[in-house]
Formats: sequence, structure tokens, C-alpha cells
Amino acid sequence: MKAWAICASAIVLAGCTTTATKVATVSFEKPGAGSTILLMKPDITLAALTASGVGEPRADWMASASQNLSAEAREFAQSKGLQVKEFDPAAAEDQRVQQVIKLNSAVSQSIRMHAYALALPSKTTFDWTLGDGAKSLADREGATYALFINGSGTYSTAGRAMMQIFAAAAGVGIAGGGQSVFVSLVELKTGRVMWTNAVLAGPNDMRKPEGADLLAKSLFKDAPL
Repeated sequence: MKAWAICASAIVLAGCTTTATKVATVSFEKPGAGSTILLMKPDITLAALTASGVGEPRADWMASASQNLSAEAREFAQSKGLQVKEFDPAAAEDQRVQQVIKLNSAVSQSIRMHAYALALPSKTTFDWTLGDGAKSLADREGATYALFINGSGTYSTAGRAMMQIFAAAAGVGIAGGGQSVFVSLVELKTGRVMWTNAVLAGPNDMRKPEGADLLAKSLFKDAPL
């Protein structure tokens, strides 16, 4: 947690990009060429960090970042010979599918907390799962795996950047904007989370296609597809 906080606070002055992959401790059957992977619409929350330190949500930033990361994920999966089927969780009407999506959000939060930030002493294996309910997505969409992407963060406004400069001159450090992205690969027939990666975006601006392209290189670097 501290390492992530230090990096995020330093982004305006220096910029850094870190990755941290986790792989399930169970055997993994790599999807064959032509297999269908379900690409969930990236859930991205971004805000403008004002001079006073208040985050003001920006719907336009969220939309562009989601669109850019979705395009990168689609291109990556297709480069592995996979068929991509895109899915917007907001449009899900089947209650079973809605439950799987909600469960994934909860499990992803737990993974970020306990596999990356504050490791549980009693949990020594990476064996997270969404349960058998994930099979409903496999049956409904004809996919073997699903790729979930979540991101959040802030970008400093000009006013906030000036505040940082003045504060630094006075020997005081104040946080600037910082963004992180989390991706997980789920085996739908079992619900097992097979692989995850957590990335601090650093200087790679996901709101722009070129920034998202650079970010994706780190995000999908070790994906077992």
C-alpha cells in the first residue's frame, strides 16, 4: 500500500509505472486458437484533482479511458488468435449474470487488498474464485474465459500542479494525481480467477489512445493467453 501511495504522489514530478502479476496455483488450460473470450467493458472511474485536493468526477475522461482500454484488450486477445465478444455489464438483464458481475467486483476488491496491499498470513495460495455461478456467463455468451478491467484515479488540474510546486519549494509534500488499473482473467466454467495484474499508470495517460497503448503493454505483459 505504501509503495503505491508513494508512486502515485510522485507521478506529477517524475512518473512511474509498476506491475504486479499474480497467477492461480491451480493448473491452467490455455485457450485454444479460435476460442471465445468475453471482454467486459472496462469500469473506469476518473476525476480532476483540484487545487484544494477535491476530486471532481469527469464522465468524458471515464468514457475515453474505457473505450481506449477496451480497444487495447480486444487487439491483444485477437493477436493471440482468440475470438472476442464484448459485453457491457450495465446492459445485463439476466439476474444470474448480474450476480456474477457484482461478485467479481467484490472478489477483485479482496484480491487488490489481500494479495497486493495487506497480505493475509493465513492465505498462502492464490485460489480466488467467483464460484460456479460464473458458468452462467459461459453458457449465455459461449465464452471460455472473461477479461475484467477496472481502473480509478485522479489527474491533477493546473491549480493542483501549482500547489505542488509551491509546497515543494516550502519543503512540504502534497499528493498529486495518480491512477491504477487492475485486470483479471476468469475461467468461466469454474469461476476461478486464473491471473491478475495491477498497474500504476504513471506517465501513460489512458484517456489518450497512445497512452492507453503504452499502458496496455504493461497491463497484458504476462497474461497467459
